[in-house]
Amino acid sequence: MPYHVVAAMLAAIFFLPGHASADYLWGDYAGNPQHTAISSVASQPLQTIRWQTPVDLMPQYTSGDLFIHYGSPVITAANTVIVPVKTGRTGSFQVEAHRGSDGTLLWTQTSGYILPPHN
Repeated sequence: MPYHVVAAMLAAIFFLPGHASADYLWGDYAGNPQHTAISSVASQPLQTIRWQTPVDLMPQYTSGDLFIHYGSPVITAANTVIVPVKTGRTGSFQVEAHRGSDGTLLWTQTSGYILPPHN
């Protein structure tokens, strides 16, 4: 599966209706100052992809490799999945909001983000 759909797809697996309670909210990176990422709440089985969305609308492959880092999805307490999306060949970005339960696109906002110098 292409890398540019994996990040959003994985985030969407975990966030289904009813999962926005305080039990699921972590105040620190990985849940605590030790970054253990151990939750007091069991996760759902990882057997079904509920929905997916592309995070790169124009992926640029070099000899079959995709040299880019993608932004991480963010999930709100209201179960809205905020996804950064690359829309151009060498830049241009937008932010999309999807309903966590079924992936429905709620809104899109263009971004003025510019890639930092690299290479």
